[in-house]
Amino acid sequence: NAYITDSEAGAIYYYDVNKNEIAHTFSSPELVYPNGIVWLKAAQVLIVATVRGLAHIDLVNKNITTMTLLDNGFAHGIDGLYWSGNELIGVQNSGVPDRILKIRLNNNYQQILNVKVLEAAHPLYDSPTTGVISQNYFYYIANSCIGKYVQAHDTPNGCKAPVILRSKLH
Repeated sequence: NAYITDSEAGAIYYYDVNKNEIAHTFSSPELVYPNGIVWLKAAQVLIVATVRGLAHIDLVNKNITTMTLLDNGFAHGIDGLYWSGNELIGVQNSGVPDRILKIRLNNNYQQILNVKVLEAAHPLYDSPTTGVISQNYFYYIANSCIGKYVQAHDTPNGCKAPVILRSKLH
């Protein structure tokens, strides 16, 4: 089973593997262009990356709240979002500069305690995006060119073959 974001519609859907069905689950003004999503099953919580920041969704009572930031880092404009140990890993590609973040949350996953930059402004970056965690590293696409695709509405000039980079997590 999985939760899936629909960025354009500002919605979250639930996919039931056994029934092979998708059901609309959440829409809210809090969910502006939702993209990355982490499902913390044991806590019955979703953490969703939106243009405005990270949203905390309580799956039991269906409350959606924007997470508060206690540190001076910022966590809006995150594209990919992943869970590693007790921390989020985020790919921020709408900030200046583009960067990979490690985000530590409080025990109930409602507040951001700390944002640490793992990598920023790498010379190979051209809209970094989707990745995967494996053996204490975060591997990700460094040059998706997504900003150029949005502007060109077609395959833009200047995009190179995909480059995969990695950041050590611990």
